[in-house]
Amino acid sequence: MKENIPKWLIQDNEKRTGKYSRDIDDELFLRKLNEVLAESAIDKNERLESFPAIFFFGVPRCGKTFFSQMMVHLLDLGYPDNIIARFWKSPYTGIRLSKILRKVADDSLSFESDYGKTKGLFDPHDFAYYWHDHLQKKSHPYDFKNAKSTIDWGRLNSSLEEFTSAFGKSAILKGVNPSYHINEIASAYPKSYFIYIKRDFIDAAVSLYRGRNKNYGNVNHWYGQTPEPEVYFDLKERPYYEQIGGQFKYLTELYEAQLGNLDSNRQITINYNEFCNNPMEVIHKIKADIKREFDVEIQERNQLQEGVIKFSTHDEDLPYYEELLKGIKAFGLAPRITVN
Repeated sequence: MKENIPKWLIQDNEKRTGKYSRDIDDELFLRKLNEVLAESAIDKNERLESFPAIFFFGVPRCGKTFFSQMMVHLLDLGYPDNIIARFWKSPYTGIRLSKILRKVADDSLSFESDYGKTKGLFDPHDFAYYWHDHLQKKSHPYDFKNAKSTIDWGRLNSSLEEFTSAFGKSAILKGVNPSYHINEIASAYPKSYFIYIKRDFIDAAVSLYRGRNKNYGNVNHWYGQTPEPEVYFDLKERPYYEQIGGQFKYLTELYEAQLGNLDSNRQITINYNEFCNNPMEVIHKIKADIKREFDVEIQERNQLQEGVIKFSTHDEDLPYYEELLKGIKAFGLAPRITVN
């Protein structure tokens, strides 16, 4: 039965440690369930009212998960939670089930996560299997350039229409996988908007170092999003700290090249530290962009005062800090964001 699980996922799982490994029996159950539910539960004759889809992305360990938790706490947005994520081939089913369960369960957010994995039933999820299915991720590393010609962009458009329509409001999605295809998604789904999160590279690198250790027990094992395969395989031959520096370098180039071709009204770049210092300022900018570009008003759910959120920066005395700095500088990157 393991043939129902992609080979690259099984190989990755075999190298994961302890609680970071997947339960194969659960995987098989969910995959069989999704095959049964693959046909949408939405009436095909029903006229859908679609809403903006907001994608956020950035290099590994830049604060994406916490950012998503804050966004859905502060704004009235649809999003894939830990229930919906189990129905990646029938999101409408997951959304309806999540709505039903919210009526009888505590739907407050936990504001906890463990290397991108959230704790609460209704906390945001990265919806990775949904994107693997739609964006034709069939290997690790992801051969995204060749995948472009095989992706059914019309199917993705219809799915995002159904997704936002099922919520009846704008939705936010973690864009790790979509970040390979920003321009194509922007074209396929005209109501899409993109948030690029930047964090000091050295702080992201420290967190990524720890993530390698916790997930795989090996700092030399790749963790997180990959650049194109030929770059990935070249970096894999280098010391771990240059792997991390190169990972940041080539992913940053990938993001920024695409954003350079995207309408400036459909994107925003935010500094993670500045977001933590004054989240409502960023929230208001995003709301204003969505209103101006799509004539859709996003309602606020809560507000936070300036300085309430504390962001982490790491101690220079850490034994691996200097090596990480060396890896970052090897690719011409500044360890910290320069504020103009």
